[in-house]
Amino acid sequence: MQEAQGAWIYATIDAVGGDRGSREGDRLEQRLQYLTAPAADADPSRTVVFSGTTGFPDLAAREKTFLDAQFPKAAVRAYGGLVGHALESQFPLGLAFAALSLGAGAKVPPFDPAGEAPMEKPAKTAIVTTIGHARGEGIAVLSAEE
Repeated sequence: MQEAQGAWIYATIDAVGGDRGSREGDRLEQRLQYLTAPAADADPSRTVVFSGTTGFPDLAAREKTFLDAQFPKAAVRAYGGLVGHALESQFPLGLAFAALSLGAGAKVPPFDPAGEAPMEKPAKTAIVTTIGHARGEGIAVLSAEE
């Protein structure tokens, strides 16, 4: 969609949130549940998740377990394997991937074909996650412009 000023709208940010706290027990998963609530009604077959979790295996596994349970049919794309783990710029990079893919109506190819399934349809919703090295989680939910 193009606005009168000549600006191109790639996507709409429907929700963005962050939190910091203990990751003991299931506290991380409780925060992710709260932060992803705005995406609860998204069509899983038209949802892509851009995972910006750290490369720490235990945190990546916890996020994957949560995403598999919460969004079982959504395509997950872990972009850290492509660009590394850039600390503060990780989340904005995920937002850019999400907006560009929604704006293009793209079926985002697997970043890791061994662990990610191809998308059957272009996404209408994108979820961007970030899980910090020591603490701090963030989630954004974006939607495609109609």
